[in-house]
Amino acid sequence: MSLTGVAIVVGGTSGIGAAIVDRLIRRDLYVVALGLEAAPQTSAAGEASGSVASRRPHETLIGDARDQDQLESLAGQAMEAAARLDVPFVGAVHVAGGSGRRFGDGPLDQISLEAWRQTVEWNLESVFLSNRAVLKRLLEQDRGGSIVNLSSVLATHPAPAHFNTHAYAAAKGGITALTLAAAAHYARNNIRLNVIAPGLIDTPMAARAMSDASIQDYLRNKQPLNGGGAGEATDVAAAAAWLLSDEAKWITGQCLAVDGGWSVSEPG
Repeated sequence: MSLTGVAIVVGGTSGIGAAIVDRLIRRDLYVVALGLEAAPQTSAAGEASGSVASRRPHETLIGDARDQDQLESLAGQAMEAAARLDVPFVGAVHVAGGSGRRFGDGPLDQISLEAWRQTVEWNLESVFLSNRAVLKRLLEQDRGGSIVNLSSVLATHPAPAHFNTHAYAAAKGGITALTLAAAAHYARNNIRLNVIAPGLIDTPMAARAMSDASIQDYLRNKQPLNGGGAGEATDVAAAAAWLLSDEAKWITGQCLAVDGGWSVSEPG
């Protein structure tokens, strides 16, 4: 195998992140992944794609995407790997984040200040920290690069009957705004930044929705592609790998909905 570069995946040990790690490794990238816990030996993402992560060289670091020092260390470790392997550092995919329901997120009039801050910290602030660390290294390297951030379809296409977490929606909308502003600034450096807005994807984070019969009925019409229902982690992974690659070298500042039709469909 001839490695083509080094990439970071923030939140790369489960769900969508694990599927992205697997897809990038298949594209002959050396991946440095950060996650709150070690990736399981088998997972839904791995089974769906025939996981290669355990058979090809990569690094997994246990850490918190909200920790500035850990993200700076992660970016530094990726640069060290690139130098050691004599390949470029190509960029990063930021997946880490998730529902603020555990913190008390909900309708705006019911959210505590603490719930707001924790949800925004986990989702938006973590993107700020990871992107800043990666951009500093890409500018230092001076050969361009790519960053892909994950937002959510709920940032622009709410579903109040089933998903009423307003701090989460605001944070995900902030990710899109930050990414587009940065894309405009760093295009002169040949650094591309894009966003993916997934619909509901069958991952551990979506366990509540996946076990709710009314939400499943809703999805059959709201995400009608391929018979209706939740998407797979590999759907998002394919889009992320493409946006990170030179196949998308003429694309920056875009938000790609990978949502099974959510953003263009009536709920029925």
